[in-house]
Amino acid sequence: MLRLALVAVLLTFSGQPAFAWGDDGHRITGAIATKLLTESTRARLRELFGDDDLAQIATWMDDEREALNQRLPGSARWHYENRPACARTGSATNACPKGQCITQQIQRSRAVLQSARTTQAQRSDAVRILVHLLGDLHQPLHMIDNDDRGGNDFYVRLPRQKTPRRLHEVWDTSLVRMNLRRTGVSRYATTLVTRFEGERDALQSGTVEQWASETHALALKYAYLSLPNFVCRLKIESSDAGTLPIEYVEAGRTVVEKQLAKAGMRMAIVLNETLGATDLAVDSQAIRNGPCGAVAPIGAGGCAFFRPDRRDSLSAFWSGGRPIDPPASDSAASFSVGPLRWTRNDSLPVL
Repeated sequence: MLRLALVAVLLTFSGQPAFAWGDDGHRITGAIATKLLTESTRARLRELFGDDDLAQIATWMDDEREALNQRLPGSARWHYENRPACARTGSATNACPKGQCITQQIQRSRAVLQSARTTQAQRSDAVRILVHLLGDLHQPLHMIDNDDRGGNDFYVRLPRQKTPRRLHEVWDTSLVRMNLRRTGVSRYATTLVTRFEGERDALQSGTVEQWASETHALALKYAYLSLPNFVCRLKIESSDAGTLPIEYVEAGRTVVEKQLAKAGMRMAIVLNETLGATDLAVDSQAIRNGPCGAVAPIGAGGCAFFRPDRRDSLSAFWSGGRPIDPPASDSAASFSVGPLRWTRNDSLPVL
């Protein structure tokens, strides 16, 4: 029955060239993330864009690719990382020359959002870059290369179809559209959030490098090693394109579905921990210019250090724009506010 259903999808499917996940994939990841944002993050997004719908900005890096590469030279290379499919003997592979790759640029944009010294324009760019690149990070063919430009020089045919397609396009667009079918982006995003809710904590854990390695492993196993008669560093011209087995397509659709869910869930946690970590009522500039200089006053008892790398450390000491006083008793050696412990006569909160 599943095989018959897949054939029906293939018979009605018509693909088109696209960047990265394609518009549908990026909007799906943005829609998933939007459903999981904190109120603080939503407020920050509305300040920057007038809206908190990440699906609306998810394709920005593709839409503005040429203009962006003029303004931010090298940004066209940020969408991918050429980690080899096959080990190279006697030569070292640099998958991220001069930091111009997806993992390094995700980290750079996170740092922009965590800094107290960035402008609104810089933060707007950083959010849009993060939203897009966290999507691309989970597209398997953006994290692997078999000397075929991530599958762009390797042509295949989908079952029941005559038109050859780049393997990259199959994973970018074809498999996504097969899963989406006639379901709207928002509805499909809701379905994925519900389907993977029980795994959300586990899926949101880890580092960017761990996520990248995970995507590379999936790409190797399902995109390349599952190809009939796979050969390292082989390019296939369109005239020689072979037909993908239905089993390959079925497995690919399953991988793509979970990768979209991971991308959206991880996008949400990254933005909640960076963009959304500062209290809306706090004026950081006023604090830096206040009586404590670079630290925030807490009543008459001392000052709490303002840490740009931990924006939540400031909001833990402030409530509604007012400093939280230390305990009235002078004998109290220390007290806790949220995750921080303040020691009397010590300007640095102990984390």
